[in-house]
Parts: sequence; structure tokens; C-alpha cells
Amino acid sequence: MNLWHSIESGRRQLRSAFTLVEATISIAVAGISIGGSFMDRPVGRQTEWSSCSTAAQSMAMRGLEQTRAAKWDPLGYPSVDEVVSSNFPAVVANLDIL
Repeated sequence: MNLWHSIESGRRQLRSAFTLVEATISIAVAGISIGGSFMDRPVGRQTEWSSCSTAAQSMAMRGLEQTRAAKWDPLGYPSVDEVVSSNFPAVVANLDIL
């Protein structure tokens, strides 16, 4: 009886199958991948909110720059005061979102 021949054939059979550790890791990787695709929705909402917030900040800064650019010299002759509410009407505009 050839004992070494039976041991070698048994080792080949073990090499051709998946181990429990390999199967567990592959299931974990698949679960993380599928779970990540479901978690994409809240990240998209956060990105959209951030984009809208930045656009609103930009519009607010535009109004502040208009105020800073207005002429105001109360001590000059004649005194100039363009910083009055009638020079800055309420503006309704779309947010500049790319």
C-alpha cells in the first residue's frame, strides 16, 4: 500500500476547496459593498445641502459687496449717501449651483 500517494491526493482535495475563513471574508466584503451602495443616499443629501449652503453664502456676500461699493461720504460737500434701503431692493434669484 502506498501511504504517500493517499496523503498527497488528500492535500490536493483540500487545496481545491474554499476554507471557512475565505468564505467568511468574501461574504463580509460583499456585505460591505452592498451596504455602501445603500448608504450613498444620505451622503448625496449632505452634498446637495452643502452645495446649496455655499450658493446661498455666495449670494449673501454679493449683497454685502454691493453695500461696500455704494458711495457714502457724510462729511463731503455735497454729502453722499447711497446706502439706503431703496437702493437695495429684495432680489429673488436662483441659486448658482453647478
